[in-house]
This record gives sequence, structure tokens and C-alpha cells, in this order.
Amino acid sequence: MPTAGVEPQLKRLNGGEPVAYILSSNVRRDLTQGQRAVIPALAMNLSQNVTKNRGGTEIARALKVPRQRVSEAIIIVTHAPDLGQQVKRNELPFSQAVERSRALKAEAETNAEKMARLKAEAPDLADLSGM
Repeated sequence: MPTAGVEPQLKRLNGGEPVAYILSSNVRRDLTQGQRAVIPALAMNLSQNVTKNRGGTEIARALKVPRQRVSEAIIIVTHAPDLGQQVKRNELPFSQAVERSRALKAEAETNAEKMARLKAEAPDLADLSGM
């Protein structure tokens, strides 16, 4: 018997996603759907377990959030984690965070394409840019 007098309870996950189980057991019901999507995305990002297909699907199912919301939350957390924190604190609507994050993602992709073209056409200049 443990010192505190409480016997620990163990549960076998049978290959389930641990983050999904923990979050489904602990996420409050009074959160908005956006918050319920962003919080696990932040947790997956922090644990470096962003398994977009398997983990995201299991988390969406466990939290009763549409898979699309989890996908959008992953975009927020990947491209604008500060916006994810604002959604988590209910300071910014989820839809606005998605819109801003998609714009940041598109900008990053455009910059990556420009750098790839520069590396192909003028590698010496690309090296000087430090990117």
C-alpha cells in the first residue's frame, strides 16, 4: 500500500494515443470547440508528437472535435503558436487564428519557394543570405 494510503489505478491503452487519453480525461467541458482543438495541438507540439494522421484523428475522436478543427489547430500551432495560446486563453476567436495562421503559412511557403529558386539560379547569393 502506498504511503498516501491510496492504491494507484492503472489503465492499459492497448496501443492508443497517450496524449488523446490524457486530454480526453482532463479537458473541461466549458471550453469552446476551438479551445478543445488548440489545447491538444499545443500538447502534441510540446511533446513533439504531432502525428497529423493517427494522433490527430484519435484526439479529435476523444475530445469530440471535428478532425478538420484539429487540422486547423495544428496549422495554428505550427505557424503561429502565440495565436494558439491566445485561443487557449479565449482571447482570440479560433476562426481568426486559423485565418492569420494560413496567411503566415502561405508567406512561409512563398519565401521557401523564393529561396529554392535563388539557390538554383544564384547559389552564391543564397549562401550570403544566411537562410
